[in-house]
Amino acid sequence: MSSISLWSHQPTVEHPSKREEIYNYLREEIVTLRRPPGSPISDKEISAELKISRTPVREAILRLTDEGLVTVIPSSGTFVTKIHTQALTNAKFVRTALERAAVAAATKVATAQDISDLRKIVNDQKKAANSSQIDFYELDEAFHKRIFSISGHDEAWETILRSKAQLDRVRYLSLNNQHRLSEVIAEHSAIIDAIEKGKESLAEEKMLNHLNSAYINVDRAIKIYQQYFAHTN
Repeated sequence: MSSISLWSHQPTVEHPSKREEIYNYLREEIVTLRRPPGSPISDKEISAELKISRTPVREAILRLTDEGLVTVIPSSGTFVTKIHTQALTNAKFVRTALERAAVAAATKVATAQDISDLRKIVNDQKKAANSSQIDFYELDEAFHKRIFSISGHDEAWETILRSKAQLDRVRYLSLNNQHRLSEVIAEHSAIIDAIEKGKESLAEEKMLNHLNSAYINVDRAIKIYQQYFAHTN
């Protein structure tokens, strides 16, 4: 499912799109805990692994530092940060406000093709639920991003991305549960049904229910994976 194709390229010139690709690759590595909290992160090793120059890797690491996913410790090195619970609280606030507004706006303008696109994502999630947690997570992101696209507020999705970096890691942990994957599919389907019926208040209600269920599972994940957190209370 991942769109990362760095292993098949050995560019001599790093274009902006390549820098973005490196950033997305490293962010996914961190969010999916292939680079867990506390693990070292080296631009030299990454550039060697991906067969690219160190400059775009450094730029990606700086961007991840701004998002709070990476921290530089003087005289020690660069490490993936532990997850801060206060950042989770802020991310929940931003996401809830913007997601509710987006789904209401999308309900007003959604076309038959938009509904079809959303249902395809959910159908793909059903397949991924039995094969790949990473694919399922990426499809979850695609579902919410598509709603923002339908609403005409793509920029708002970018705001969510910047605010929810810490939350994404815990959301991924919370998906490590087959029952939760089934719940997500059902909740997404309920949101689509409300959008298709043109019922804004119902779409908001279903989105809020979905987010609240996700947050409950986030809280459970915090208790289970305490070693990944800077603060657990």
